[in-house]
Amino acid sequence: MLEYGLELLMHTMCVSSNSMLQSNNRETFRFPRSLYNCETLETLKLRAWVLVDVPSQACLKSLRTLHLRYVDYKDHSSFPNLLSGCPNLENLLLCHNQYYGQIFTIAVPSLRTLTIYDYNDGQDFVGYVINALL
Repeated sequence: MLEYGLELLMHTMCVSSNSMLQSNNRETFRFPRSLYNCETLETLKLRAWVLVDVPSQACLKSLRTLHLRYVDYKDHSSFPNLLSGCPNLENLLLCHNQYYGQIFTIAVPSLRTLTIYDYNDGQDFVGYVINALL
């Protein structure tokens, strides 16, 4: 009941893990999977070791702005699953500083702005494929 009530009112959510201040002993905060189906959320900003664990059927119809700063991805499908559940996404910001062993495919036809800060210096880093009408 409380979760449903929050979903009706939620337009903006910012989540930042305090473990970012603890350099050697960081813990990952797991973003609640149920919020990947919040139809009223317009802005989502995740920062600092938040675990992005997106079910195969995310539904964020109203999401227009997404910031992913130094998040951890549960697996290779979490990032594309998140984007595929955002049919009206207009603004995407990505900040990475570690190797994920994958190509990041950004396939969002509605995207208007894309900002990528990648501080990855790994030789095996593959990169990005961008499929959008920017």
